[in-house]
Amino acid sequence: MTDAMLAKPWLTQYPSSIPAEIDVSAYANLAEMLEAALTKYADRVAFHCSGTDVTYRELERLSTAFAAYSRQRHGAPDRRVALDRARSPLRAMDCAPL
Repeated sequence: MTDAMLAKPWLTQYPSSIPAEIDVSAYANLAEMLEAALTKYADRVAFHCSGTDVTYRELERLSTAFAAYSRQRHGAPDRRVALDRARSPLRAMDCAPL
């Protein structure tokens, strides 16, 4: 076991194809990184819920539509909005392994 694995024991659970470190300078911010990932993995399944597969492309479409609705309904884009998923099937994702 390497020193990095001793300092970060979760690394032992990573498949060999996943690097232990990422290049944080590759993107200007988290939003840019997420947009790149949504494009790169657009046709892969992001999650399965209630018998339906949702791809990253569909997840991006739905989240963009929700953001537009939220801006229209609640005002300025910098206004904070809380989501309550207590009765949603997505609540199960909080504890589901990836």
